Amino acid sequence: MKHSGLSTPTLILATVILGLAALLAGLYVGTLSKGNQGDAITLTAGTLFPADFRALAEFELNDQTGQTFTRERLAGSWNLIFFGYTYCPDVCPLTLTIFKQIKAALAGEVRPQTSPLNFILVSVDPERDSPDRLKEYLDFFDPEFIGLTDTSTEQQQLNSLTRSLGAYYGKHEHEANEAYLVDHSAGIYLIDPQARAHALFSTPHRPDEIARDLLTIIENYKADDS
Repeated sequence: MKHSGLSTPTLILATVILGLAALLAGLYVGTLSKGNQGDAITLTAGTLFPADFRALAEFELNDQTGQTFTRERLAGSWNLIFFGYTYCPDVCPLTLTIFKQIKAALAGEVRPQTSPLNFILVSVDPERDSPDRLKEYLDFFDPEFIGLTDTSTEQQQLNSLTRSLGAYYGKHEHEANEAYLVDHSAGIYLIDPQARAHALFSTPHRPDEIARDLLTIIENYKADDS
């Protein structure tokens, strides 16, 4: 998602990060490692995170109920993470609608013994996105969706998570009390039950393809110690 108005340093940083993401996508799109099984599986929409890029940084955010949410809460479940904000005019509500469609496509498909799947919106606009605001917003789409926001000084916790995943965001310059936009990554990140970056689903997002890829990933997943 791009809008005019970002400072030059921010645009340069975004360009560098996007270039790196494109390089990784070119090398790994369409394949996903089977953990320690040694083979590979073919994906339609997913992009492989290489093994040495899967470690996720520690972070401490707050969910829409005000409870602390850390990396440890990702463990034991599959997690689809999207970076956005509640005042986003287009990409964010569209992606949350896609989350609903993915969830519906998977209904009854994931066997009971598999780890649950969480749908998570991480706010890149903590100044406006309080836990209460996130809860009201997400309840419109699905009360089971999780919203996370950063209450730390200078958004240190949010920055730790975005850097760890190679995501970006940047607030537009604005006057005091003026409505503003925030540029941000539009990809959907898959975190595995070991709380590691597992795959990236880049735009355009096709819910049925993502759902099929998720079933393939879950079917072939085997945790390892790497």
